[in-house]
Amino acid sequence: MKYIKNFFFLLFFTTSVLSYQNCGDVSLSPPVIDEMASVDPALGGEFCFPYPIELFSKYTLANLYVVNVNVARFNGGYIIDYNANGVFDDFESEVSPDTLSITSFDSDGDGVLDFIEKLKGTNPNRSDMVEDGIDLDGRINIDEIKAGTDPYYADSNLEIIYSVNTKKEDTCADGQPVYAFDIQRIPLLNTSDFIDTINTGIANFSHAADENVVLVLAQMQPDDSRQEVKYLLNVVKLPVGATRSQFIDRNNFFLMD
Repeated sequence: MKYIKNFFFLLFFTTSVLSYQNCGDVSLSPPVIDEMASVDPALGGEFCFPYPIELFSKYTLANLYVVNVNVARFNGGYIIDYNANGVFDDFESEVSPDTLSITSFDSDGDGVLDFIEKLKGTNPNRSDMVEDGIDLDGRINIDEIKAGTDPYYADSNLEIIYSVNTKKEDTCADGQPVYAFDIQRIPLLNTSDFIDTINTGIANFSHAADENVVLVLAQMQPDDSRQEVKYLLNVVKLPVGATRSQFIDRNNFFLMD
């Protein structure tokens, strides 16, 4: 069962985000950028599939995504999306939706969830992750999304930098491997506060002023082909300009349905 099913959003954002991402030269409000480059690691932790191999399957990491939902690369610079609705703040209108629904839908089966594709401007209804987007910068879309760069503009400055590795000496849930990650840099922007009324559970996009919402999302692949791909998610609220070094325990990740 998915968290929230809103087919209007699926249709609206597939077209609206793509059109916004391609609207050429515009005058944007210059944001304040906080690179988090001086903290090493800025953020770290560990995760594992929380159920025993005997009950499900052995689950190993297929992809890790670190996504700041309030920051987008645009036309060679950064731009703010304070309410994580896929519409940049400078382009908001009365018909702009409140925010995106955090769900485990992957309509095109390309390994990137629909709501993340809408945030990043790729097409959730077409498997386009191995393409080089529109910018033709030599990086395929899935790699750009992982790094926080923009599939629509050839630009790699201030990308998200992180590493992940298997903790070979550690297992959880009767044999499931444990993964450790370190995030060295996440670009953050000053933004206004937001109250999320769409996602009301643990995973939501609410944040205070000058605070960004960062998703750490692990795509877990089962060894048993009869089982489904699963996603582990942690939502972190990071204040701009403050000391942020912290550790996310494996118990703070939850399994998306």
